[in-house]
Amino acid sequence: QFPLPIQTKLHIIHVDMINTARMLLGLTIEITMKWADSRLTFANLNRRKKNPVPKYIVDQLWLPLDNVIQENAVIGKIYRDDIQRVFVTPVANPIPLNRLETFEEHIYRGSENPLEISQRFRVEYDCLFKLEKFPFDRQRCNISLKMRLNYNNSMSLVQDTFPILYEGEAKVGQFYVRNLSVMTITDEVETRFIGIIDLDRIFNNQIIW
Repeated sequence: QFPLPIQTKLHIIHVDMINTARMLLGLTIEITMKWADSRLTFANLNRRKKNPVPKYIVDQLWLPLDNVIQENAVIGKIYRDDIQRVFVTPVANPIPLNRLETFEEHIYRGSENPLEISQRFRVEYDCLFKLEKFPFDRQRCNISLKMRLNYNNSMSLVQDTFPILYEGEAKVGQFYVRNLSVMTITDEVETRFIGIIDLDRIFNNQIIW
């Protein structure tokens, strides 16, 4: 049995804080996950757009985002937005109609048409800043999202097409946001999606001649 792939994207909306003294990184983020659920079927989807799933149905679904552990977040410093958006995106054709049926419904298989969930968070993360080379230091902070598997090989966090995105200012406090990258790790016990933020310190006292 192959694990269920959960396509994951991390959108860093704003860098709220870089505190090297307290070893903290504060971010406003949006996490988006896509997955297929073969137990479900969907009726009469609009093929031209994402279709919002009504809340009374969402409340009955298994949602991967509800099972994510923000591994290196500071305890008590995860603020979750109240709005949780769930959509189904039709990417495959509906099941062929039965000519004997008097009422025509276009039914889509959940195994072929993925669900998508997104939610915003404001989080403070632990980040081990290495200051030995100050003021020429470069820093790396991680955002670790984890799901427990308990040896059942049931799912795997994988990278979406564009797995990490930052649209804010390049200059944040005393640093430039230099590079963003992602790595995923899955073993028998857990699956991880790790967003990596590389920072360069701004050196203001340069002598130019």
